[in-house]
Amino acid sequence: MCCWTSNLEYIVIVVAPGAAPLSVSGETVDSRSIRVTWFPPPADQWNGVLAGYRVLYAEAEGGSSDGNVASVPADEMSYTVRGLREWTSYNVWVLAYTVAGDGPRSDVIVVRTDEDGEFRHHTVL
Repeated sequence: MCCWTSNLEYIVIVVAPGAAPLSVSGETVDSRSIRVTWFPPPADQWNGVLAGYRVLYAEAEGGSSDGNVASVPADEMSYTVRGLREWTSYNVWVLAYTVAGDGPRSDVIVVRTDEDGEFRHHTVL
């Protein structure tokens, strides 16, 4: 009697997401904070399981895309950025990531903090 054995090998290719988060928007919370919200990228562009999101932000006046980065768990779709300068505009981007790396950034939005002492509600789409 003959026996047949097989060694099966699986190759799993994990890549970064192929699309940015959708409908990124921001609003002023107060003179030192802004809240950023978004929806996940289309599920067919995840390329695996999303590990989370990164919220990137920098003062708009310098025009830089480099700045600060906050990591947000995959089950959350908003983040409040605190400790900002009053009455200052910020460029904000959001990206999704997997264990393989970062996906593309969303289009930039610009959100301005309030003046100190004023708590007006601003929504930027």
